Amino acid sequence: MWLIDKGSEGRCGSRIPLPPLLENSLIHWYTGAGGSAEEQAGITLVQQARLGEKWLACDCLGAVAAPPILTPAYLSDAETYYLRRLTGQKRPEHRTTCPFFRDQATSRVSEVRERQLPAETPLGYFEIIRPAPEKLAQMPERDAVDDRTRHASFPRLALLLRRLLEVGGLTEWTPGTFDDANAVGRQFARLRSVAARIEAAPGIALDRVLWTHSAALHSRQIYAALRALEPQWPSAHAPQGFLLVYAREFHGHVVHPASGEPYRVANRVQSPAVRGTAVDGPFLVLTVIGTYPEARGYAPLRAYAQPILSGRSFIAVESNAERDLFKQLIAFFRDSIGRGYDARLHKPLFDQFTALGTCRADAVAEILSLTTGEVSRLALLLHEQGGPFPAASLGALRTQMPTILVDPDKLDRANLLSALEGALGSLPI
Repeated sequence: MWLIDKGSEGRCGSRIPLPPLLENSLIHWYTGAGGSAEEQAGITLVQQARLGEKWLACDCLGAVAAPPILTPAYLSDAETYYLRRLTGQKRPEHRTTCPFFRDQATSRVSEVRERQLPAETPLGYFEIIRPAPEKLAQMPERDAVDDRTRHASFPRLALLLRRLLEVGGLTEWTPGTFDDANAVGRQFARLRSVAARIEAAPGIALDRVLWTHSAALHSRQIYAALRALEPQWPSAHAPQGFLLVYAREFHGHVVHPASGEPYRVANRVQSPAVRGTAVDGPFLVLTVIGTYPEARGYAPLRAYAQPILSGRSFIAVESNAERDLFKQLIAFFRDSIGRGYDARLHKPLFDQFTALGTCRADAVAEILSLTTGEVSRLALLLHEQGGPFPAASLGALRTQMPTILVDPDKLDRANLLSALEGALGSLPI
């Protein structure tokens, strides 16, 4: 193998041959068969090649033919370097017996997620970035699915944001909730108060490393604060900070806060909005800031944009249809005040475990009888007629409470009113 100039075809110009021992370590790391020393050697080589604007040319086709090319890449989702094969009609392919014939066996985070996958409350500290020794591309576990078949996942950044919303009590609506003009500020104040009780690392409260305005990023205040905290940071944890902003939109790597200047993230912003689901803003965007080798210091690494109901209610939604459902429910229960009952709407963010498996409603209405004081619960699920839906999840949910299936294509006030009044008539209130 050779190191070649970035952008060249590998036959002309200077080619630097790799020492056999280093090439062997690179192959073992690439195929997931190497030990820690070979992983370290492989990652160091790829890191230096990327910083030195070099590519790797494979010699599996001989010394004369145009070589297959591998480019060094930084995977900010996994905080590690890896090799990416350059493929195309005009590019030579590796021999089928070449270890580089297939993509590298490295764990990557996908933006694809199916509804059936569980969303469980994250365990441990409020942290994303792992300490340096764990950033190395690890040999896949025996039962692990490697990235040659990209599998669905729920980003940990999304789970942590949901945990913050849930602990902060921002998953529900009651009549009069955050109806004032300063609703955004009040909700951020509640989140910051909750962050004081959550640890980002042992002895490091989240509120010490949480900012809620992009000005702290542009002024480099975040970087200065993290550098000041470095001596106090436990060695088994990586220093990291978080920026949480209210945004109307984002595009690719760039977040556009509603208040403040846009900022760029090393990795593409993840969101339900980029997975083929129709969902508009506004968003709550949680960005993690950590060490980035190519920035030679701290930088925004990853961000997750969670669609929310509105600026006055940070209830998380997954689609435009779900936002419409909540708006219709809120309108219905506002109009129902004075009919002898009160109501509370809740958005479950994590799965509920039952004897029949996991389940999670799109919305839960808790209805209080002002006459008897009894509380009844009602679940609502968005479901396109004829579309795929996990019957086991539906069955599990129905063991917990009465459940209404709502067709998003028929989500108008009259249909929802009819379904709700029918359900209310059957509830013991």
